[in-house]
Amino acid sequence: MSLSLYKLSQFCAHMQNSVRVKNPITALPYTEQNLAISYKLMMNGFISSIQRGSTNGPDVDEAVEVTEKNLKDKRLWLGLKYRNDKSAFYDMVPLSIPSLPLKLNLKQLRDLASNNLDKDPAFKNISAIKPGELVLVREILPLTKQEASKIYTLSQAAANEKYGAVMELNEAVSKNISKCILLLRAY
Repeated sequence: MSLSLYKLSQFCAHMQNSVRVKNPITALPYTEQNLAISYKLMMNGFISSIQRGSTNGPDVDEAVEVTEKNLKDKRLWLGLKYRNDKSAFYDMVPLSIPSLPLKLNLKQLRDLASNNLDKDPAFKNISAIKPGELVLVREILPLTKQEASKIYTLSQAAANEKYGAVMELNEAVSKNISKCILLLRAY
């Protein structure tokens, strides 16, 4: 888990740095998490395109299949959006960090979506969501009976958590996601 949160922090920092220097396109490592987050950003109008490619650039003629051999050289090329010399997003910050992952249950998700943050101490460092902001979460999948019956050390338990799909905050509330981890906020 902490490795994916570390990579999430790298994703956010990379995107912020790319728009600060006004790059029209930027490359990120080809991972499932980066692809899922990029897709949600594109669907909400924060980026203009997603294209597979390599370290040399986007695949222009035809997409090259991702295999174990070429995975380390594969990149996601994201088209960044600008209007009147301003980027489509002002800031992108991770809400969970490796040392402090924010795990929420359904009640906390509903409170966050409705900006009812005063009652729960989990939201002490989170400001209210404003119009035009995007908050992404990732579902924590329940363990199977076999996995639940095993005894894990603390580090094994943290590494063993299974994660489901990346989704928007309101989507998670409407699907009644019972347990999730907060990923990022873009505005």
